[in-house]
Amino acid sequence: MHRLLMIFLLTMVISGEALASEAPVYNWSAGMGGPAAMRIAKDEIDKTTFPKYFRKLEPMVRSDKYAQKYADHWFVEFRSQPILNMPSVLVVLEKKSGKVILVKDEYWPDAQPELDWVFN
Repeated sequence: MHRLLMIFLLTMVISGEALASEAPVYNWSAGMGGPAAMRIAKDEIDKTTFPKYFRKLEPMVRSDKYAQKYADHWFVEFRSQPILNMPSVLVVLEKKSGKVILVKDEYWPDAQPELDWVFN
């Protein structure tokens, strides 16, 4: 009986450590970084009903002059190959809280590079 209890407790500890290591831990006291923003944006895309194609794209953080205008937000874009002529998906997050402000499919960054429309 004692041995079974020890095995059970050991299993619980090991399982708990494995679960804890898989769960993302974010410390946003100084604001959220770009890699965390990309992970959150990727998770948001995975929750949507967007075509699987977008879920396979690598996210990129916009850092152009239009994104710099809103320095307290991350603009994470999932852009297809230019030759495919497909729209991108844009995910906008607050840097301080990690809150998702917008998930926009059918976003054409070349036709509308400015980001003022996000906040209007």
